[in-house]
Amino acid sequence: MPRHCNPPKPDSRFLTIGILALLLLSALSASFAGAEERARDPRWNYKGWTPSLAATLGVHVTDIKGFVIATDSDNDPIRTPQDADDFAVSGLLHLSLGLETPELPKIPGRIRLFGSVDYYVTFPPDRNVAGEGNPSGFSLKAGFTNPPEAAIEGTGSETAISTNRSAYGVTGGLSIPVELGGIQFQVKPGVSWMRYQWDFRGVVLDAIKAPFPPGRDFRQVELRARGKLYSTGVGPYLAIEMGPFPLGPVLMGAFVESAYYRALGDRDANITTSQSLSGSNLPPDTYTGRFGIKVDEGFWRAGAGIRLYLAAD
Repeated sequence: MPRHCNPPKPDSRFLTIGILALLLLSALSASFAGAEERARDPRWNYKGWTPSLAATLGVHVTDIKGFVIATDSDNDPIRTPQDADDFAVSGLLHLSLGLETPELPKIPGRIRLFGSVDYYVTFPPDRNVAGEGNPSGFSLKAGFTNPPEAAIEGTGSETAISTNRSAYGVTGGLSIPVELGGIQFQVKPGVSWMRYQWDFRGVVLDAIKAPFPPGRDFRQVELRARGKLYSTGVGPYLAIEMGPFPLGPVLMGAFVESAYYRALGDRDANITTSQSLSGSNLPPDTYTGRFGIKVDEGFWRAGAGIRLYLAAD
């Protein structure tokens, strides 16, 4: 049976990005939003509490490493060990339910607090992060009555990954109104938390052939295992929203957003599986496959979307 092991790997850096962004955008707010009283907010609200619904298309990006090792009972490799890394990019559909507070009292600039509950649908490619050969299934080249191991195709090893279809998170911070050229903007610095899942699988297919007697018989070593790694991160967030503008019974704003996360807790996972075989004119042996992945200490997401509000009238 596969065995799982996820040792924690704590690390941190770049958290000051969020603080610097907050200071910069607060200065912009004082310059542009603190002058004259603006027109009534056209968004529907309940005693200043303003709900919204947003949809964003974007990407999720991280570096990831993988390895695969297959050995016999003497711990000798039966395939060449592989250790590699990859740049994993997944498409992302981000849906969020947001809420803004009334304007903060005694603070210039008509600043509000905002928060959102986030749900993500990922469109993950199945990526081979470490491997060799082509472990697609055993087959013999035509024309051999006594095929050597080199004539047995469909062998190899790999560790492949993809993100789970669903992820979730929460985001919160400040909503700072800024007017430029007669157009209303909302600058939203804050903090975002996200949790998602990596699904990974490992496979080793190896053909071992006894030198005598001659023939077509060979030992088929087949090692397969699946694992999961739950990845959680927190870090600075920034969105810039334009509008909102009337759109029938609702108001629509357009925005861009990005967030950078530092991983919390586990960043790697390993799985091990084994197979004992006898026959094929070979002595009994036990074969072991070890597969693993490790995500980078930081990951990020970015996208563009629309936000819908109910109109006040």
